Amino acid sequence: MKKLILLIIIPFLSFGQTVKEKVYTYKEVDKKPTYPFCEGLSEDLSEEYLCFVEELYDHIEKNKVYPKDLMHVYENIHVEFIIAKTGDVKSAKIIRGNNRQLKKEALRVVYSIPKMKPGKINGELVDVSMIVIIKFSHSESSLNNKKP
Repeated sequence: MKKLILLIIIPFLSFGQTVKEKVYTYKEVDKKPTYPFCEGLSEDLSEEYLCFVEELYDHIEKNKVYPKDLMHVYENIHVEFIIAKTGDVKSAKIIRGNNRQLKKEALRVVYSIPKMKPGKINGELVDVSMIVIIKFSHSESSLNNKKP
């Protein structure tokens, strides 16, 4: 009788729990996430990777806003995020950084990254974890045009 009750209770204990999907690192995937227009640039995948890195950092530089009241603050904010199977950015978090306003701005910019071609392993779409370093220093040319 005890075994029967235990078998009935166990399925209910796991009800509502979700299975957490594996997130792969950039090095683990066969096909790296990339911007759609970088895909298939050449047979050499390093060219596709360079296009991706340049476009990613170009997007960050064009879209970040350096708060004028923090122009005296120099800081590199490290942000970890996931390029989901859908190509969207999700689960961004600060892994290094001190200034609250700069961390908030770094997260805003990362969440503004446009939809990408997702990563793949053996042809199957997977979530891929990435890290970017967003540099804030008052010598940036973007200071002149942007307001908080």
